[in-house]
Amino acid sequence: MRRHSLAIDCGIIAALAVLNLLVIAPFLAMDFSSQPWNNDYTYIGMSRMFRDRPWTWNSLQYGGAPFRYLYPPLFHLLVTALPVRSLGRAYHVVSGAGYALVPAAFYIAALQLFRSRRLAVTLAALQSFSPTALYYLLPAFSGFAGNYRHGPWNFAALIGANESAHTLSLALVLLVLAAAWRDRWIVASLCAAAVFLMNWAGIIGLLMVLTAVAVARSRELGYRQAALRVAGVAGIGYGLAAFWVTPDCIYTTKLLDFVVLRHIQPSTPWNALTWTVLAGAAMLLGVSLWSRIKPPAAFALALLAISGAAVVAYSAAGTYLLPLPHRYVMEFNVGLVLAIGCLAAAAWKWRRPLGALVLVVNAIPAVPFLAGAWTVQQRSLDPRSTTAFQISDWLAQHAGSARVLVAGELEGSLNIWADAPQAGGSAQGVSNYLVPAAHRQVTLGCGDPRIAELWLRALDVRYLVVHGPASAEHFHWFVQPERFAAWPVVWANGAGDTIYRLPPPDEREAVVVDLAAMQGLGRLRSTADAGFLEAYVAWARGVREAHIHWLSPDHAELQADARPNEALLIKVNHDAGWTSSEGVTGRDPIGFLLVKGASQAQVSLRFGASWSVWLGRAITIATILLLLCRVPMWTTAAAALVPAIFAYGILQLHTPATVAVAEQAYRRLQPPLIGPAAIVDGVTFAAPPLARGSAISVFGTGFGSASDAVSVWIGQRPAEILYRGPNQVNLRLPMDAPPVADMSVEVNGCRGNSFAVATKAAAPRSR
Repeated sequence: MRRHSLAIDCGIIAALAVLNLLVIAPFLAMDFSSQPWNNDYTYIGMSRMFRDRPWTWNSLQYGGAPFRYLYPPLFHLLVTALPVRSLGRAYHVVSGAGYALVPAAFYIAALQLFRSRRLAVTLAALQSFSPTALYYLLPAFSGFAGNYRHGPWNFAALIGANESAHTLSLALVLLVLAAAWRDRWIVASLCAAAVFLMNWAGIIGLLMVLTAVAVARSRELGYRQAALRVAGVAGIGYGLAAFWVTPDCIYTTKLLDFVVLRHIQPSTPWNALTWTVLAGAAMLLGVSLWSRIKPPAAFALALLAISGAAVVAYSAAGTYLLPLPHRYVMEFNVGLVLAIGCLAAAAWKWRRPLGALVLVVNAIPAVPFLAGAWTVQQRSLDPRSTTAFQISDWLAQHAGSARVLVAGELEGSLNIWADAPQAGGSAQGVSNYLVPAAHRQVTLGCGDPRIAELWLRALDVRYLVVHGPASAEHFHWFVQPERFAAWPVVWANGAGDTIYRLPPPDEREAVVVDLAAMQGLGRLRSTADAGFLEAYVAWARGVREAHIHWLSPDHAELQADARPNEALLIKVNHDAGWTSSEGVTGRDPIGFLLVKGASQAQVSLRFGASWSVWLGRAITIATILLLLCRVPMWTTAAAALVPAIFAYGILQLHTPATVAVAEQAYRRLQPPLIGPAAIVDGVTFAAPPLARGSAISVFGTGFGSASDAVSVWIGQRPAEILYRGPNQVNLRLPMDAPPVADMSVEVNGCRGNSFAVATKAAAPRSR
């Protein structure tokens, strides 16, 4: 009988997976999509680095960082392990498999919660194909989801944003729920470890679900036991992953949120609506703790309260409670579908038709979604036809090991095809936050044009890729690209994309510097501190050259004549893992690597494990040993978490002063930016060409307040503004506008990015 039940469950799981794979069939068949700006290119670039680069020092992004900062390894190991020639195809197969595993894992979890196979399979189908009432509760997400047939958020997140690793993490989190519900705590811990090694957003989702499990099981186990066991799962999961997710890795990822993410994600301060959402979440959480609520309902309510606090506050009030709060709609939707299951189960007991009606009503939105799910999915594109590939290919052939600065879609896709080190990167894997802040200053900084050149020299950048108004590049993240027009051009495609070579004098990657002069540089006050930058660039040219030869990304040999009170400056980021055969390593005023006290002409540099890495490895070994010895879970978790928390505190106390400068730069540099494909007809919202003389709308960010001086430029002429708000400007397109008009927004003298827009003659008026 038990074998028969297992066969039925396996058949249901297989059917759910196959049906979901059919829904995303075009996605599964894809190699490279036609959207090089999307996350899939970024993920493929990372997978290529995992496959082809040493897992020690990542020299390709942000001036260098420990490789483990780039991303947790498990997703990329799955991609590179597939016996598929193209990483693009491997990525889409793994991503599609992760998508199909979510409803299978949801069925397993729902079966444990409700102990009803019929209800579990129905809810898994709802989770797979129906948005239920999701977009009525989250109006800010409805517009985005509308582009994807208002499908379930898992579908919108995968097809629209390629949140592949988070999707696979969700499947693992649901298995953690199923195991914890059946008191399979060690199995839950192993699945939790896989989440820690999969995706950062998945870790936060895991903690949400575990908190809800503690609430739901507290009436059965008692509050203390439920909390200890759930904490044990989280602690052991971290302990098993600590060899990669070391304390310094957590520390630098937290800085990513503090310095970068909170300033590039639109957010508003806490307001009355925020407090209302939080009060509602607290009430819902209080109801879930009521002893008369059944455990499945308690879990659903607790998960809705915890995930909903972040998601609804962002949707309704625009408030940023968690890093990138929009990513946790998937966890919120899990709670919503389980709540529907609880409502249907209660109605079924009272009146069976009423229970069935609850499920049918929630299934109705699946019909229009399934009818057009294939029509909204991208198709494959030959990447060689893209601007991103063409620029990457030129840099691969001509730039060598010289550092480059690129912006927009190239930041994520450059390292798919080129080993050119860049001053930017894939929006994570940062050790020195001054480097991305300087990148932002170069691309988005208005004012003194010298600042951009000074930063490029300070960061040892040799090539700069600029996208003009006519470029097919998606973002155009350069304000006033004409700032660089006088520089030497080494490549141009005649379509708005240009590669510039930094004008002479050329900088040198390694030099001998004067330590006494370094003390006289003073302190960098902001990324626009021209006085400091001029002094630093002059100092960093050195008193004489040091010859450096890189044997590998983590090993270099230097030959230099360093005298007393001099040091060797190598223009890569300092890290505690760097050691020198002579002297001691340290950091210069912007965070680059200094070797002080070298007494010999030849010096060997190596990057190895820092004290934080050794601690992470020790935590993993200790966790495994304690598990084998069957030590209580809470003790094993404490052995993993206590030293990691202590180490994190030490790192926090030694935060470099440049972090505050970087955070200030992200907060300050908010020029008016037109969004991609955001210039449309003001009445019909049709895409260009736009009729001359008609009203048009321009959407974006940073368009100023009522007290700001705002202009919209069409070529070299200001346009007539009909309406303006912080994210929208309406204007009249001149009757004599050229066939292709360059358009940009200026706020208080700062002109933002620009796009070339096709225009057409106005339609003749009918009599």
